[in-house]
Amino acid sequence: MTQLEILKYLSIFLASTLFFFKIGMPMAVLVFKFHFIKCVVTTCLGSISTFIVSYLMSDKILVWVKKRRLNNQKKIKRFLKFKSARKILNVKSKFGMWGILILTPILLSNPLGAFLVRKFYKKPVAFVFSALAIITVIWAHIIYFILYAISLAVN
Repeated sequence: MTQLEILKYLSIFLASTLFFFKIGMPMAVLVFKFHFIKCVVTTCLGSISTFIVSYLMSDKILVWVKKRRLNNQKKIKRFLKFKSARKILNVKSKFGMWGILILTPILLSNPLGAFLVRKFYKKPVAFVFSALAIITVIWAHIIYFILYAISLAVN
């Protein structure tokens, strides 16, 4: 394996850590022309690893927010007035944990999805990780074939 190939894998992995759907998969399929297995494995590893790290760190973030909340109640109320915060709370109330997990790879970023699942639902860690891994792999298959069809149509 050459250094250029290692840099390709690393760039796709890093792009998938935050933006699985927006940057990671398109870069793997359309730019680097990875075949199916390379694409799915690299992007899913990046996405799932970021979710795991974010999920495990979210406890510390929640403790920090709780300490600051006592001092900043007014700022939090202003934050909840934003449309994005309301949309997230609507997804939580309408679809529950599964809605957040399903939307995390494609619409939400992995750190945000991990934080929301950890904050609102106290499920076992293994359950959450395996559920997100399965969902991410399913999305990777769907997105790959859509992007592959687009690349064939363009060429």
